Amino acid sequence: MDLLVFAHRQEAQSFLKEDGPKPVENIEGLYESENYFLLLTGEGLQNAMQKTSFALGLLKDKVSRVLSLGVSGSLNQEAKKGDIHSIRTIYREEDGQMSFKSFSSNDDMAKIDLISSNKRVLDSTYANYLENFASLVDRECWSVASVAKMLSLPFYSYRLISDEVGDEEICKIVKEKAPEYSQELYKFYLTKTQNSAIEGPTQELDLPSGLHFSVSMKRKLDNLLHSLEVKYNYDLEEALKKIQINTILEKECLPKKKAQMVLEEFSHLLNPHKAQVLKNIQNYLTSFESSEVNIKIDKDLDSLKTIFKIQAKDQKEFNYKVSQLSKFDFEQYKSLLEGNK
Repeated sequence: MDLLVFAHRQEAQSFLKEDGPKPVENIEGLYESENYFLLLTGEGLQNAMQKTSFALGLLKDKVSRVLSLGVSGSLNQEAKKGDIHSIRTIYREEDGQMSFKSFSSNDDMAKIDLISSNKRVLDSTYANYLENFASLVDRECWSVASVAKMLSLPFYSYRLISDEVGDEEICKIVKEKAPEYSQELYKFYLTKTQNSAIEGPTQELDLPSGLHFSVSMKRKLDNLLHSLEVKYNYDLEEALKKIQINTILEKECLPKKKAQMVLEEFSHLLNPHKAQVLKNIQNYLTSFESSEVNIKIDKDLDSLKTIFKIQAKDQKEFNYKVSQLSKFDFEQYKSLLEGNK
């Protein structure tokens, strides 16, 4: 079943008609019908992240794909009021800082990008800055995409252009036209599903022997291959060649571990900038990764939070290992994490 994600009730009211989905008991904002689940997250990146994570954790294997629907603002002339666009790539901006982590939808026909902002876009200076990254802006989509991708679920986003940045009384305009916008989104969704335009990955892959992918790993593999095809036009054979698959197959480890290596290499191939940042960090950490100190970082590079582990049998050994750890330059580490050399 689909999980349809909206920020506000007025955008979803055509989906919440009398014969539509019913509230899931004791779960605010979550509804269930025969054909789909519907989630209302509330406004903002944090609300969207929390609500979507909770809903997908609760629904587990019941959801086969995630669709983020709603209205958005236009940042340039590419997107006109009233148009509905399938979103290609979603970026995130927060208080003037861009997150280098973006997410692509599973719609290889999509041609327009969106940026999720931490605040409402009410002036032209801020809008002009955001326009450098995308044609559309909203406040939730990036969070929904991040949770879907984390769980290896196919993700799609469809946005109706409700306003252009600079319009006065934007909230009032959207509220007044909400019934119309909601109906248009509802009709668009029905057209998409009836025409089978929204499809999850179903391709049987001819993978080399010596690899073992769990069900969740296969979903992640499908999504990575889809993204590589969209971004670079790589098929499976070309992608395996790019990551030097024979080198992985020759390693002395279990087939599942080799499969995990393939996923990691495909991820690096898709985002070479992130791969280089991770490589720089790992090189810096090498001098500390020893019997004295064990360091665990966030491999997704989303957080500065780092775990340092030491073992000691007496005070002398403890003091020595703490002295070794004190040599760690956290500011340099932070600079590397931000993409600096």
